[in-house]
Amino acid sequence: MKHALRTSNRIAGAVLAVLLTSTACDSGPDYLDNAHSKDGMSTQQQFGELLKRPSSEDAQKTYRQVLADLQTTLADVGLKDWKVGQDARVDSGCNAFRAVDLHDVTTTYTAWGSPNEVAEAGWPKVTQALTDAAGKHGFTKKGLEVNKPTYREFHLLDGFGADLTLSSGSGSTTGTSSMLTLKTGCHLTAEAHARGVPRPNGT
Repeated sequence: MKHALRTSNRIAGAVLAVLLTSTACDSGPDYLDNAHSKDGMSTQQQFGELLKRPSSEDAQKTYRQVLADLQTTLADVGLKDWKVGQDARVDSGCNAFRAVDLHDVTTTYTAWGSPNEVAEAGWPKVTQALTDAAGKHGFTKKGLEVNKPTYREFHLLDGFGADLTLSSGSGSTTGTSSMLTLKTGCHLTAEAHARGVPRPNGT
């Protein structure tokens, strides 16, 4: 049990580094949702847009299954032995839906780590396999890609602004050489979704 916890903590630390790197490199951390085209919309309109999406809890269940399916695909091209890190729920609102109360909209990070590294020569094959498999789950827009001798990173995005990231690099001191992470887009909590209307001011 202690070993599993240490493994989880190492993966979580590596995930944080990857996410911080990705955010620093990206001009808009919410990708598809970060055009701020919704800034002219009222709170009710923004809330209504989010009501069309699954709740945060339902989205997490769906994305966990997506990640499980993708791990099977990646195992077929050499990325095996995945171990789950942790989910980090962020209750701080979302940039694209600024008018919605921060207690009603969440973003979730889910991460898995593998001790296997993708060699530079094999990167195109791996990313193509991921693209084909993830596309069946709605991840059809390509985002940032980095392919350097010591570090590689590949992003795919879906219509809700979720960011699926595969990263792989050498020189790991944690035993985790590759990461598969998913940052959801903006989703209402189950409570807010069931309520169906914005939270009254001051509550």
